[in-house]
Amino acid sequence: MAKIHISRKHNFGKAISIELPYSKSIANRYLILNTIAKGIAFTVAESRDCQLLQKALQSPADLCWFEDGATPARFFMAYACAMGMKVTIDGTEGLRKRSVLELVNALTNAGAEITWKGEKGFLPVFIEKGIPQNTAHFHIDRSMSSQFVSALMLASPALANPFTIHLTGKANSDSYIRLTALCMEDFGIHTEIHEDRIEIEHINFKRPEKLIVESDWTSASYFFELCALHRNSSFLLKNLSTDNKQEDAALVPFFEQLGVKSTFVQEGLLIQNHGACSISPNFDLKNNIDTAPTLICSCAALGLEATFTGIENLVFKESNRIEAINANLKHWGWMLEKEANLWQLKRLEQRTDGAVTIRTFSDHRIAMAFAILADSKELEIDDATCVEKSFPRFWNELRKCNFVIEDVAE
Repeated sequence: MAKIHISRKHNFGKAISIELPYSKSIANRYLILNTIAKGIAFTVAESRDCQLLQKALQSPADLCWFEDGATPARFFMAYACAMGMKVTIDGTEGLRKRSVLELVNALTNAGAEITWKGEKGFLPVFIEKGIPQNTAHFHIDRSMSSQFVSALMLASPALANPFTIHLTGKANSDSYIRLTALCMEDFGIHTEIHEDRIEIEHINFKRPEKLIVESDWTSASYFFELCALHRNSSFLLKNLSTDNKQEDAALVPFFEQLGVKSTFVQEGLLIQNHGACSISPNFDLKNNIDTAPTLICSCAALGLEATFTGIENLVFKESNRIEAINANLKHWGWMLEKEANLWQLKRLEQRTDGAVTIRTFSDHRIAMAFAILADSKELEIDDATCVEKSFPRFWNELRKCNFVIEDVAE
């Protein structure tokens, strides 16, 4: 864990070119499918999550360690059961706090034998026996995480054809389930998504001739935030295009409410601040929950009492993001309050004067969303390394934007 001090000293000049990471969401899905298909080599996202999953798939061991990576751990668990592996899956204390109960229930109900090595419902687990190869059904409660559903979808090509996943519980982040289906299409797998089930046919499962991982729209959100906060600023987000699988491309209409105009050009997406904000913006984030920290921070910095819906499952992320956001946002005199089925951004009577320390709770999205606010206050980020989970070059890209970033002596 490395601490940094961050501030911004100069105004923006011409459009600043930003190199975004590849989408770890797409890369993780391709890694599972490509391994089952014994497929081709492709450029894997540099995020820590992807590197951990790639290592586990390429060099299986008795113990697969996933640090804080819930997505690779969950995807690998379903994959390991489908492939009949004997393996222990574990990670850091942060990962051990994130429940895998419903995924394990789905896998054991399908015939796997999985032992809890610690507290029931949480890692570490030991997979003693996998799933029979003729398995044709899973049953899963999807209310906690869409990752459980995606994990089962990705494992299905190693099992019976056709395959059905029966869904119970409240729909949650269905955009990621749709992303999984789109990635499976690249491997010739036909998927039909219904309200209560997912039907998968993989008779045409194939190795694609090439795999291209898109630049990551969620990582782009931090520079949308930066653009929203500065009149007449502009940024070129390289290699973003209209041809994409990611529903976080909804950043374009979201940030239009906050004064950011988006124009696709040959090199990527040009975003410019035109200064016209909605007075009381409203955001439905049920399919874009990872953009919540940036939108919430943007609205607070702009002094907008915004309304948010569809963000309940923020409590199940790398941190309880609602608590993490409020723990830090109070320094700017704002907090997020729940009212019936929505969340309202409200002013507090007090704010913190001078420099503040951002408590990241080892959560990459909290660190990056609040780092953008460093021009209104000098900040100390308590864990700068957590951004490696999704955007390892984030601090370097921020330096391009005239931020001064210095290590803090421990």
